[in-house]
Amino acid sequence: MNELIPRATIEEIVADRNRAVELYHVAFGKIHEASEAMKAAKMATKSFDAPVYTEDRIAEIGAFNDAVKLPDADEFMHVAKRLTDIQFWSWIVEQGDLSSLMDKEAKDKLHEQLKYRPLRRARRGWNEEVTTKEMIDEDEAARSFPPVTVENVEATIASFVEQSGMIFRRGIANAFSKLDRRFRSHDGFKIGSRLILTGVCGRQWG
Repeated sequence: MNELIPRATIEEIVADRNRAVELYHVAFGKIHEASEAMKAAKMATKSFDAPVYTEDRIAEIGAFNDAVKLPDADEFMHVAKRLTDIQFWSWIVEQGDLSSLMDKEAKDKLHEQLKYRPLRRARRGWNEEVTTKEMIDEDEAARSFPPVTVENVEATIASFVEQSGMIFRRGIANAFSKLDRRFRSHDGFKIGSRLILTGVCGRQWG
């Protein structure tokens, strides 16, 4: 294993990533508590309910009612994990200077992996409620970064290092393959065995 990023550092940031995900769980719980408190407060006003939706209050009341909006729990954590992992892997690429080992093809794949959103399909549970679940198969795994673990980070860095020579040669091949045919090889334009130039010598100048 190379030491582009020390293992101790990797272990530390993986732990920080996991801690961040745990705190997002806590954050959702706080949002849920706030949402329930808002509902209770509104219920408490039912005994003296009266219309206040005059034209000059619409914007104020709209902002107040939108102050706490409870998101779907699965979707909230799905987005929280995805954004956290995008930050994590972007940091790994930057701190490990992995981009210096990449050609354009590898960088394009990296950008696609960072922005790829894994599929979420509807599933009907035992209680007949429709739920969504992140579906990961081999194709999905290839289109996104692997789960955040110390072992996966080390394997990803090692893979880039081991393939650096191949990636370099592929980059050169891809660059030349996109050139006009005249510049791909010496056969596109060459001087043959016989060359005739007219007007090189004249009576006036010799």
